[in-house]
Amino acid sequence: MKSEDPVKEDQADKFSKLAVIEWAHKVGTGARTTLEERKWNNASGTQWPNMLPLSEDIRQLHAKLSEVIEEKQKLLALSDDVTAWYALAEATLSKLILFNRRRSGEVQRIKLADFQRRCHDQGNDDVMDSLSSWEKTLCNKLERIEIRGKRGRKVPVLLTKEMVQVMELLAAKRTLIGVSQTNDYFFARPNFSSMEPLRGADCIRKYALKSGAKHPSNLTSTKLRKQIATVFSDLMFEGP
Repeated sequence: MKSEDPVKEDQADKFSKLAVIEWAHKVGTGARTTLEERKWNNASGTQWPNMLPLSEDIRQLHAKLSEVIEEKQKLLALSDDVTAWYALAEATLSKLILFNRRRSGEVQRIKLADFQRRCHDQGNDDVMDSLSSWEKTLCNKLERIEIRGKRGRKVPVLLTKEMVQVMELLAAKRTLIGVSQTNDYFFARPNFSSMEPLRGADCIRKYALKSGAKHPSNLTSTKLRKQIATVFSDLMFEGP
């Protein structure tokens, strides 16, 4: 177009159309195959990169998070300590991910309004009638936040009574320790200029290292979801 050459312009236009038609077959398929082969080769290495979290490591992480939450909750209840709020928010975010086995990115983007609109009801009566007494008791003890999940689907995040108490304290203290009032995220960064939430993956990694777990690198939200899916699969196929 710059050289006003109609022949080259026509060739370029035809190439552009041809690329759209044949890209997926001649380029995209080959690239995807190469990536899949590389992923398979990495997974077949001697270092067991796809190893699932050990139950003992999960217990240690849970214990560490409970310890931090108890300590920082007491401290924050008596003062407006920014460091205590930050540590309590990180540990609570990590525990929510661990308890619900949700994607870290979904949980970290919980909004303050989501928490304030949390559900206290037990749900559909027909569903409740089909539950065992133990399941009904569990429903009475848990509250539910509904958030936007993958591909825009609505997904639940369950809260225990203890989690609700901690999150109510975090919500009450957020403006006092420097969280911007225009930051809608519940797990906001305690910085007036920041509009971003804490990163769940970083929080899990931090406390996995502090927990004394044998394989802290396996304690990620992705591998935790795979671990719980594997456990349930094993239970389903167990004999009587």
